[in-house]
Amino acid sequence: MSTPFEYLKDSLDVAQGAYVQAADPGVGPAKRLWIDITDDLPALKKRNDDDDGFDLLGYIFNPAQRTIAGAGAVTNDDLYVFIDVSGGSFSVSLMDLATRKLPLFLKVLNGSTGNVATIDPSGAQTIEGEATMPMAEGDRMTILPRNSTTNWEIIQ
Repeated sequence: MSTPFEYLKDSLDVAQGAYVQAADPGVGPAKRLWIDITDDLPALKKRNDDDDGFDLLGYIFNPAQRTIAGAGAVTNDDLYVFIDVSGGSFSVSLMDLATRKLPLFLKVLNGSTGNVATIDPSGAQTIEGEATMPMAEGDRMTILPRNSTTNWEIIQ
């Protein structure tokens, strides 16, 4: 029975090092490991047996969380975003969904009377067809970049 990390057993005897960089190191030997940091979701890759490319082994998941307490933007580094509206209402801008691969988890905290966070997609993009999405204290939303050019989809 193999484990999710079975490839490490095969890699350890020949891997003389591992690379962590955005550009393909383009060198052997076969089975050398590479952490590809080109995108917002780092990937673990292994030099293939023919030494002419890399095989994807999986993604490295390190969830980042951040609290926003005023108007600002969500970035590709964010995964869990807590929005503190105790100081008043404001807008939170989303990145262009074409640059996002992961879901985004949003939750509004510390609301005061009537304060809301307005989630504003990039440009003409929408959330479930809406140009903006208001959120009040206790509201939570998980959105996924469903279509690469137009629409975020609420999945929770």
